[in-house]
Formats: sequence, structure tokens, C-alpha cells
Amino acid sequence: MTNNTIPFIPERLNRQPVVFRGMTISELLIVFGIGAIVGLVMGILLILLLGDWAIIPTCIAIFAFLFLFWGGSIISRVKRGKSDTWLPRFLEFKFYQYRFFSVINASTYYSIRRERQIK
Repeated sequence: MTNNTIPFIPERLNRQPVVFRGMTISELLIVFGIGAIVGLVMGILLILLLGDWAIIPTCIAIFAFLFLFWGGSIISRVKRGKSDTWLPRFLEFKFYQYRFFSVINASTYYSIRRERQIK
């Protein structure tokens, strides 16, 4: 009886595809969401100056797209040489450090770096 299974599975099959400016879908949504939150805050501040409520969705859209275009180059520069799951793990670690909601159990060892050099 012969074994008809593939002797190896390429590692890249499990990776998320790069969608836009070097970001995957999850990174794209994180950067877009941060830009939308910054736009919301700026829109609320501008509504106090201008008095027009339509400035809020305008600021949300402008800042979300600006963060999307600038964030892609920044994230690809910061993420170079790190694993695919670096950004979500880094954000979870920062949430844990600053006592926001956390999915990290404080009794375990947690690292966002590799332990050994992979050749």
C-alpha cells in the first residue's frame, strides 16, 4: 500500500495574504479602526469650533484613509523580520501592560520575540 499524502506542506499556505501596502486584512482593519477613532476625536473637537455636526463623519473618513495610506509603510517597516502574528500579539501585550482588557494570563511567560535564530 502506498502513501499518497504530501510529504510536506509549505509554510506560506497558512499565512494571510498581503492585501494593501504590505498589510494583511487584520492589520488593515486595526490601522483603519485607529484612524477612525482619531478622526472621531478630532471631529468632536472641531464640532465645538465650527458647530456643524457633518464634520464628524468627514473627519472619521479622512483620518481613517490617511492612517491607511501612512500606516501601511510604517507597519511594513516595523514588522520587517518579525512573524505574521506580531502586530496582534504586540497589541495584546500593550493592553496587558496598560491594564486595558486583556486575554493574557499573568501567571504564564509571554514573549513577542523569537527564542532562537531560525535559519
